[in-house]
Amino acid sequence: MNITFTEPFNGNCPIQAEGLTSCGSPWYFRARADVSLHVGERDGCPLKNTIWVIRDSYKGAPKFNSLDYPGWASHEACQEWLEKALACFEDWKISQGINSL
Repeated sequence: MNITFTEPFNGNCPIQAEGLTSCGSPWYFRARADVSLHVGERDGCPLKNTIWVIRDSYKGAPKFNSLDYPGWASHEACQEWLEKALACFEDWKISQGINSL
């Protein structure tokens, strides 16, 4: 999957990144005690104008590392989770009959 980043993965605990979906909606990724992806309205803030969100709790989050704590995951592991989450968003759009946001 081709992911468009406006801010690449950075930091640890939290690890954060921002970008755009295939339809141009902004997204925000964060991994700390849990892992989440917020997608916002086009030209809006994904945290203030959220139209779709997916989250894995600490217990349900992928085991990114030996600490089992998402905030210290490798950026490669975060990218794998992000790709899956964005694919879920694309599936959701299709199920709702949404071509653009």
